[in-house]
Amino acid sequence: PARPGTQTTVRYDTLHLCEIATGATRPVEGLPEDGGIEPPSWSHDGRRFAFLRDLPGGGIEVWVGDAATARCRPVPGLR
Repeated sequence: PARPGTQTTVRYDTLHLCEIATGATRPVEGLPEDGGIEPPSWSHDGRRFAFLRDLPGGGIEVWVGDAATARCRPVPGLR
């Protein structure tokens, strides 16, 4: 009840990208330090991914990531 969103019981602290052709993995950079991120969803072209983050004081942030750079960031002003 403290946050207006769906209940998700799976949370992640880290994400890694895997290149299918080589099997090489690399960590996603720029993730929030306190974790609480939900499983990501991929764009139809596979270039970007997005996930939600539960904020410690309540609320939900939307984050986007870039597959080419393995970096992510919150979407400003969107909660």
